Amino acid sequence: MADPTESERKSGATALKVLIVDQDPLVSRIIKSKMERSGYRVHCETSGVAGLEWFKADDIRIVIVDFALEGSIDGVEFVKRLRALPRPRYTYVIFHSSRSDKDALIEALAVGADDFMMKPYNAAEFRLRLDIAQRLLDMDDELYHGGGTDKTTGVINRHAFEQFFPVVLAQAKRGQFLGALMFVRVANLREIFQRYGYEITHQVVVAVAAVLRQVHRTSDLIAKTQDNEFCLMLQNTNWDKCQPVAERILESLKPLVIPADDNVVRPQFVIESLTYPVDDLEAKAILDTAPRHSYPAGGTAAAKAG
Repeated sequence: MADPTESERKSGATALKVLIVDQDPLVSRIIKSKMERSGYRVHCETSGVAGLEWFKADDIRIVIVDFALEGSIDGVEFVKRLRALPRPRYTYVIFHSSRSDKDALIEALAVGADDFMMKPYNAAEFRLRLDIAQRLLDMDDELYHGGGTDKTTGVINRHAFEQFFPVVLAQAKRGQFLGALMFVRVANLREIFQRYGYEITHQVVVAVAAVLRQVHRTSDLIAKTQDNEFCLMLQNTNWDKCQPVAERILESLKPLVIPADDNVVRPQFVIESLTYPVDDLEAKAILDTAPRHSYPAGGTAAAKAG
């Protein structure tokens, strides 16, 4: 089945389904009213238990959940359970909260949220954030229906990423939002190839991709951009807020070893990031030439594991 066009979505013919989970019915009604005027089909629940049951029963693509949700399934637990459910296509999750502290943001992102919005909503900002969600879901649908996958690792390839990134970049410029690209590079892959050959090198790349798929937020598009490099596109963030992500990736990569004869191969990793948009640079120039920030921040040595 073909993906819905923008005009079809706006007409409501194939409108995205949205689930709002908030214990305050008034808040839910306000958000529901705004979204329905934009063509979304919205259902509201007041508890995590009821919200999960509805999510299991319908093709929900966007979920808005109260961070302070109470009950046997609170907001954080709700998102954990939601992310554990097998779904053929991606669900975009937005936490909303009256809290503005960094701990709340980190906890929300850590359990799988894609965005974190403050109450009360600014109508224009809310609309722009929904546009970003829509764009990401459209990209996910294109990948779901159409290829562009690196056969070695199962993540999208450089060509496909170069098709999608300009769209995201243009959206960020129009909405005046920042995003980040995080690059994870196997620094000693050439040496591994020279010493152990293709098969071990192949195993290293596949193993790194498997780790990255486990630790990155599902919404953060991951691509293999070079033979020894992966790129994660982090929505609604910038490089100086990427430290927790970099630390989590490095911690997950530290145990990675590949058996080779009577020895073990220990890949070494460099993690860098940059914020987009970058001045007037086009998407390809950002990928290839824009300055990158190394982790740990402020350090002179590249961050390594192994």
